[in-house]
Amino acid sequence: MLKNLLRLIKGGKKEKPVIDYERIYLEGMIRTMEAKKLDFDNKELAQRLFFYIVKYFEVVEMENKSLENHESMIVFNHVLMDTMKGLTPEDMMTIFPPAKTYDGEKWGIKDYFTTMAALNEHGIDKQIGTEEAALNLLWDFMNPSVMKYRVKIMSVMSNLNRLETGQGLMERFIEDQELNLPVYRAYTDNKGKSFLLDENGKSIPVIKRLPRYLKLAK
Repeated sequence: MLKNLLRLIKGGKKEKPVIDYERIYLEGMIRTMEAKKLDFDNKELAQRLFFYIVKYFEVVEMENKSLENHESMIVFNHVLMDTMKGLTPEDMMTIFPPAKTYDGEKWGIKDYFTTMAALNEHGIDKQIGTEEAALNLLWDFMNPSVMKYRVKIMSVMSNLNRLETGQGLMERFIEDQELNLPVYRAYTDNKGKSFLLDENGKSIPVIKRLPRYLKLAK
């Protein structure tokens, strides 16, 4: 009788809810900015704002965003620079630890050692103080989130320049330097396929590399 009472109930496969990090970081950033207006010298709020802005830049998607969206990102970047003036390199390390990569000299790139050299040159416990110092430290700081911030702000500036003038930063540089180099722009069609378009309107498909765990059948 007990067996008749027990049933195996099969439920549908539950999908994990998608976490909207872009919204989380944006709301956290705005909330902290409002709190900081009432307590400008609160260092904990400055540290929190530094975290939220960098993380927001890391996750936000700027493709097909409007001119106003790009201008907002520039404003957020100015807030970041201003916020960092009251922080120290030690604060930066606490929030975003430097990446533990040590072979930068071998490959001619920045690594943990170059990061620490830049921080020590400024002074680990010395207040960053100026926007120029903040910018220099961010560009010398090797951390995945900070590195993605750097890529994103350059992309935003390039897109903003393209929206205003029709040219990205690299295209403008090539023209200013009178370099005879072809310029390609990346696009995605309505089927999700990526392709490049040259100055003459000729398209070139983008062939994506297969993941290492996949092999072509022979």
